[in-house]
Amino acid sequence: MDKPGKNEASIRIKINGEEKEFEENLVVHDWKDTKKETAAGSEALEEDESFDWVLPDPGQDQGELKEFKQISYVPAISKKSWVQPKGPKRKGGLSNLVFSIATAVIIGLILGYAMLHLFTSKSEPAVSLGLEENHEAGAGGSDAKSGGEATALTLNSFNVPVIQAGIFTSEEAAKTTAAEIAAKGFPASVAKQGEQYYLYSGTAGTVEEAKVQAQKMKDQQIDVFAKTISAGDIKVDGVSGKEAAFLNDAAPLFLLLSETSGSLLSGNGAQLDADVPDKIKSMEQIGDFSNKEINELKKDLIQGYSGIETFKKSGNEKDLIDAQQALLDFLSTYLSLKD
Repeated sequence: MDKPGKNEASIRIKINGEEKEFEENLVVHDWKDTKKETAAGSEALEEDESFDWVLPDPGQDQGELKEFKQISYVPAISKKSWVQPKGPKRKGGLSNLVFSIATAVIIGLILGYAMLHLFTSKSEPAVSLGLEENHEAGAGGSDAKSGGEATALTLNSFNVPVIQAGIFTSEEAAKTTAAEIAAKGFPASVAKQGEQYYLYSGTAGTVEEAKVQAQKMKDQQIDVFAKTISAGDIKVDGVSGKEAAFLNDAAPLFLLLSETSGSLLSGNGAQLDADVPDKIKSMEQIGDFSNKEINELKKDLIQGYSGIETFKKSGNEKDLIDAQQALLDFLSTYLSLKD
């Protein structure tokens, strides 16, 4: 057995009181090789030390780790497009459209009526029984129906059959002849028209009925003839709303009373319209007007109606003559409004 050399070491260990010897061979390389290995290791160590190590912070909570999610690229939409929303489709589109149209129509009608009422209320004429009339703004420019400030009123013409007893140039001569006719039991009234004075002795509903009355007067040596006259366009200034309303109702009522009384005087039966009594009653309740001539017109109509009603009860022709006299006075005053 080879003896251990210098480089060989021995180790002695006691186990249970017995010494045992162990030998370990230490390999010793040549010192030049060792130097080269040491130099190579140093260079490698320098290269390793040049790497920047990033070590975690000991104080940092290792449980909280950042989560990185994958980013998906979505291309931009170049044009807007309508996307039908999910869910059940809306119902009732047609009914909503119809409702919108109906609402617009109703609103339009309401606005139209309001505008029409606004622009026509200031010039709306008073109510009449049948004749057409025109209103012209007076100094006050108010509505004729308001009963406030004065207005100008233009009444359209109407035709009425009459019995004429003459034309005079002087009022005195006309009144003298009228008194002579009245003395014989016939009606008579003088109406000024322009520069002349017309004498009328009766009214009627038709020219034929007027001729019948005229013949009775001729039998009493009174020179008369039947004709139809026209109460031309009459403009009345400075009338109130109540007066204008009365004038519009007065002319048609006059024609009704003239027709009835003339027919009764001619021997023909006649009846007044059912609404005439109510019209007369309304006139009686109006009260007096500020215009004296208009007050006379109202009084004449009431008396004319009263004479006809009295005749129906009494059968006395004089009551019809009284009615005719009141109606002739109405006609004379009405025609004088033109002047």
